[in-house]
Amino acid sequence: MVVATFAQDFPHVGYLIKELRDSRGWSLRQLAEKADISAAELSRIENGKRQRPSRDTLNRLASCLRVEPEMFLKAAGYRVIEQQEMDPEGYLYLGFRGLGFDEHEAQTFTKARD
Repeated sequence: MVVATFAQDFPHVGYLIKELRDSRGWSLRQLAEKADISAAELSRIENGKRQRPSRDTLNRLASCLRVEPEMFLKAAGYRVIEQQEMDPEGYLYLGFRGLGFDEHEAQTFTKARD
């Protein structure tokens, strides 16, 4: 097995997932069941036919494989905001947006804490 330091060292996110799955001795079906996705979908991901799986799928796979989700997200081409890139107001804003508030409301609540 080839060990890479960075997710970018792999041709696609599925290759990375397969390497991690193999290193744990799990079958494709075992990981699919643990992550609550179909074996067919996991096969498409591992074979590179699904180049950009959903964030939810990548998060579930990362959780099962006990790795940071950012590794898979970056390898799949998602932009991942590094902690040092965002100030506390940015986290509040994303939190409000995640709760379903629209952009204006999230900005208003974020600024209102001062």
